[in-house]
Amino acid sequence: MNYQRRSSAVFAAMTAACAVVLVSVMIGPASRAAADNHQIIRVQPVLPGAVAVDRRIEAAQPVVRPPESAAAAAMIDRGALSQVLTSSSAVSRYKLNAAAIASRRLWAIDDGEAREVDAANVADRARAGDVFVERTEVPLMKMAVPAALRDNTISTKASYKLNYLITVPNSASGALELDAWALDGTGLGVDARENAYVGEFYVALANKVNEADDSRLPKAVTVAVTARGATTIDPRPVMISELLKWHTVRIGVPDVSTDTYAVSVSPAPGKEGAEIALPVSHPTIKLSADRSSMLGWGIDITTINVEATGLRHAEGLSVTLSTTQGKLDDSQVVLGADGKGRVRLRSGGSGGATISVSSANVRSSPLVVRFEPPWIFLACAALGGVVGAFARRGGRRAPVSAIIWGIVSAIVMTILYYVGIDWVSGWFPDSDFADSGEAAIFGLGFLGSFAGFSILKPGDSGGES
Repeated sequence: MNYQRRSSAVFAAMTAACAVVLVSVMIGPASRAAADNHQIIRVQPVLPGAVAVDRRIEAAQPVVRPPESAAAAAMIDRGALSQVLTSSSAVSRYKLNAAAIASRRLWAIDDGEAREVDAANVADRARAGDVFVERTEVPLMKMAVPAALRDNTISTKASYKLNYLITVPNSASGALELDAWALDGTGLGVDARENAYVGEFYVALANKVNEADDSRLPKAVTVAVTARGATTIDPRPVMISELLKWHTVRIGVPDVSTDTYAVSVSPAPGKEGAEIALPVSHPTIKLSADRSSMLGWGIDITTINVEATGLRHAEGLSVTLSTTQGKLDDSQVVLGADGKGRVRLRSGGSGGATISVSSANVRSSPLVVRFEPPWIFLACAALGGVVGAFARRGGRRAPVSAIIWGIVSAIVMTILYYVGIDWVSGWFPDSDFADSGEAAIFGLGFLGSFAGFSILKPGDSGGES
């Protein structure tokens, strides 16, 4: 009885094991086939000339990331890659990157327009002699230019190797592989003649394999330049038909508030380009006064000097000034060819004034001019008035009234002269009268008191004989 039970248990276990094996045999091939149909292959990005790049890196910090994610571009469907590799001999003849075609990073330039290259049209584009442009997955970096491209006559602070590989069909060698280079050039600075920030930068092409090659290209390469807010980009586009020759691009921008200005350069017109940073030089305005201290209450005047540096052409540039106290002759100072200008400041009240440059995008420090209470001025004028009053014949008969009259008339006449009513030259046209100093103030007070207010009318004798 026990033997019969053990036989039944063994038989049941064997039956279950056979069922499991049978199911796995039936399902396994179908699962593997489905996985094969959706298999994804990761293609490592090709970095042409990586060894040469490493030798010339000066500052290997990325400046601009590639327009597409490197990880996304490296995920290529096996079927698409296989189709490109087998579709045309143009891929191998012109050394085109099949992975770039499959990931849509390769364009053919036709009549100045970038057209996407795929497995179906790559052969036609090659037969038409189009220039091919591949956007590589190497970030744009600041790098030293090849020795053959160095030009000591060009002023520049940074050089860039653009993240593009250009292929130009060539009947002799099949294709020329070219690198694109850019220099930040002069940067941008204010030009008063154009009322804008202007500057220059440079672009050039070099043979990737033979850096000393300075030949003419069988077909010109179009380089598109774009810049946000620019009113001048000349030339546009840049047509390059010679290797190792720097081409000047002139930029004009009405207003720049930052210290750098981004310019996009692309050998694939219409596609997002590599951005290079042009340095921006903002003008510096220095303010100075002939006198840092002057009489207050509107009595005194001093000259404010304006001097600009950091300009390409200063003549005609208008600088806007403002003051917290007193009054400027003109709030707009137009600079001359030497970058200098002048304006007069009349005092107001006491304490002082702060003069500032109100023009936008200008580096400047405010200027402080002190206004001193004119006590000494009034005392000198009053003393001159007293003397003038007693010099009059009637002053000696009524000394008290003469003193009061003399002080009042002296102060009034002296202040009138200082605020701009020049009654002195009417009476003394040939004299070179001093307009500052205690002696001058005393003299004005004396004349004002002795002659009285009638001196304001030239030709009148003024006062008593």
